Amino acid sequence: MELGKIKELVRASRLAEAREALEGLRAGRKLRRRDLASAARLAMMALSPELALRILSPAVRGRGRAPTEREKVEYAIALSASGADAEALKLLSGVNATQEPRVFRPVAFIHFKRWSWSEAIPVIEQALAAPRLVGGPRVVARLFRETARLHGEGDAAGAAPRLESLAIEARASGFPMLALDGLFLAAQAFHLAGDSTGFAKAARRVDEHFETIGRREFGLGWECWKRFEALRLAKGHRAETAAIRAELLELRRRLRADLPHSARVLRSVEFYEGRLAGDSELLSRVYFGSPYPALRARIEAIPGWTPPPEWEQRIGQGPERGEPAALDLRGPARLGSSGVDAVLRALFADLYGEPGVVELHERLFPGEYYNPGSSPKRVRQALVRTAQWCRKKGVPLAWAWRKGKLQVGAARPLRIRLPDPGVSLGPRPGIEAVQRIEGLRAKVSSRDFSAEEAAGFLKVSLSTATRLLRLAAEAGGLSRSGSRRGTRYRFREG
Repeated sequence: MELGKIKELVRASRLAEAREALEGLRAGRKLRRRDLASAARLAMMALSPELALRILSPAVRGRGRAPTEREKVEYAIALSASGADAEALKLLSGVNATQEPRVFRPVAFIHFKRWSWSEAIPVIEQALAAPRLVGGPRVVARLFRETARLHGEGDAAGAAPRLESLAIEARASGFPMLALDGLFLAAQAFHLAGDSTGFAKAARRVDEHFETIGRREFGLGWECWKRFEALRLAKGHRAETAAIRAELLELRRRLRADLPHSARVLRSVEFYEGRLAGDSELLSRVYFGSPYPALRARIEAIPGWTPPPEWEQRIGQGPERGEPAALDLRGPARLGSSGVDAVLRALFADLYGEPGVVELHERLFPGEYYNPGSSPKRVRQALVRTAQWCRKKGVPLAWAWRKGKLQVGAARPLRIRLPDPGVSLGPRPGIEAVQRIEGLRAKVSSRDFSAEEAAGFLKVSLSTATRLLRLAAEAGGLSRSGSRRGTRYRFREG
């Protein structure tokens, strides 16, 4: 099937057929190199970023000629949509936004998701300098720039009128969705600037516009912001404040029921409500449940808030008989768990989302490129080893794949103690290093051994063996005696 016909399937919302046709072209090697970027874009439109990665991986990560700028952008969009933001940013760092202005979208989206708003401004400015950026994409770039200024530079009073003006321009140019986004952001800006009159006017426009354009997730988020403004005005009136917060609690419950689709909205809502209401528990949940240093820095800067020494997340249902099971992730890595620590921390790195295999790969193997052929197998093997460890230790943790996302739960109530994400826990061997160390443990058992013997057992160089032994000792799983060439090692029990 030709790409043109597949595009027609996408436009007709026959997405499953479109995905099947694209996979057939990819598997049959019927896609020409010049068509790969277009095919990957169609895969994204058909809601299959992993298919887009499989299509473009040979061009972007293969050994042939260098990838084009467009191929890099499409591949990075698929990576980011799959949760591999670090790899996407690294790939896009060499793309010139003036020559390939579409690059501003994925870069800005990643920085906005990470709350590092200001870092998106340079690439947006480059894209706006490109003569090719016209029409709707140019309005989007200007909207993104004001969003970055609003949340990154704190220029709420200045951003509000500019966003209103952009919304009016977008509506007159035939971009109603962009107009709604602009009005919503303008209302946010007026609220953050403490301008009640400006917020009321902007809110009326948003409500009027929303009557004709509805997005469920957008609507719930907007309802929360209207209550933020009411909460700001009600400060000092206890009964009114309690009623508004009860409404916000119900809205957050509805957003949480729609996870992972509502993850970005829910995280933002809980941050702003926590800051506005001085709710330490809500702020702590965002702090411990978010993998974004820029967001945690914002929370740390809130007057009167200090991070608690730990955070306890409870999962699983059913009656508690005595003390519920506990899983403590605060201490040093357990070398006897074949990398289970890395997997457990990857599973609970973000309490607002459900990771897919690409995102889990980036968490487990940071700095490594995702390979659509081999990486999923590595991730699943790590999960199998972790499940075996949980059964052996009696930890009632369980998970299942659903629509490409890993849903984590527990067979019975389980308390998970999370460490402060802003504090280093010291040396933590990577999952590959842990597996090698465990292989050595199996061979030497409880007897002592030298670095030279370890190198022989593992079939690695002496320097590599010494590095692995040092990591094991620093993590507390190995004792050593003697010095220099006479150093002897022994694995600790447990």
